[in-house]
Amino acid sequence: MNSLLLNLGYFFLKGYYKTLRYKIYNSEIIANLRKEKKQIVFAIFHGQLFPFVYLHRNEGIVTIVSESKDGEIADFFLKKFGFQTVRGSSTRGGVKAVIGAKRKMGDSFDAAVTVDGPKGPRFEVKPGVIYLAKKKTNFVVPAVCKCEKYKEFNSWDKFTLPYPFSEVKIMYGEPIYFSKSIDDSLMEKDKEFLQRKMLELINADF
Repeated sequence: MNSLLLNLGYFFLKGYYKTLRYKIYNSEIIANLRKEKKQIVFAIFHGQLFPFVYLHRNEGIVTIVSESKDGEIADFFLKKFGFQTVRGSSTRGGVKAVIGAKRKMGDSFDAAVTVDGPKGPRFEVKPGVIYLAKKKTNFVVPAVCKCEKYKEFNSWDKFTLPYPFSEVKIMYGEPIYFSKSIDDSLMEKDKEFLQRKMLELINADF
């Protein structure tokens, strides 16, 4: 896509984001972790990622972006909003991408992983976020959102786009800790546990 169009799109998006009314729940979880200088791996669902981009702009966060053509556009906008990116997916270059994210995090960057991306199934946690947490932080912070008024797309992730001036509620969960073991059976249990906790968070009344 033409770079001029991409830059125009970025300025449009900035204006769009500024109309949203964010309401944050459990923000002290993030504040306390950062006060303790702990790196964070955020776990979010792919269909809910849009509001988080502006909320966490310019915070020194690494994220994994698909190697597809759509991923090239996403990569541009994420970088414009101050994210560090690593290209890869669960189907192509997945292991490389997670290792790349681990390296790029270094000793100071956080990470954000769309746990069911890039192709789903929706709400089904993939192993990448668990592996990254075990290698870097030993925990993840689940985060979900609810929008007052929104467009839900007919895609595998039911991608949610809040309407301008809509209220967007963000809920952070308590950190979920893991052992360091990457044994297959334990990894599967960790995935199921994280998935259950994230679904509980979505269904919570907030």
